Amino acid sequence: MENQNSQHFLEDAEGRRVPVSDKVYRAYWRFTNKEDYFMRQLKEERFLYDPEKRIAEFIPSREDSLERMMEEGGDFVMDALSTEYQVELKILMETLMSRLTEDERQFLRFAFLSGLSEVEVSKSLKLSLAALRRKKEAFLGKCRRVLNRNGIFDDSS
Repeated sequence: MENQNSQHFLEDAEGRRVPVSDKVYRAYWRFTNKEDYFMRQLKEERFLYDPEKRIAEFIPSREDSLERMMEEGGDFVMDALSTEYQVELKILMETLMSRLTEDERQFLRFAFLSGLSEVEVSKSLKLSLAALRRKKEAFLGKCRRVLNRNGIFDDSS
């Protein structure tokens, strides 16, 4: 067996040294070094110095802190929605909500706004995944029809 004559060892999950082939050993270290590169080296800022040209180059971290970017003038706040757009959205939602039954409003909150996955929602509602998806499609169809009737949404395209 090739592994028994191997001069290479790796540690298993329990910390035991396990003999491995040269091919396995090289593959392990290639992926370990790649992970190190992505997890550490790309995240650290550093200087490179070329002694022949006598030039030092600063390489910033590719992962930066929010505080540092804010200090440098970064702005991450989404542009405020115009008052007109906010009013249109409010009218849209009021129109839609007024046309939904209480059960449909609860379904909207649970299935779309709760942050739960479809599997979690289907289990909570005691529905199969297929039944949940049919219910969602029917609900979205009703929403489209309500918005279309009120001239807010045009699904003709």
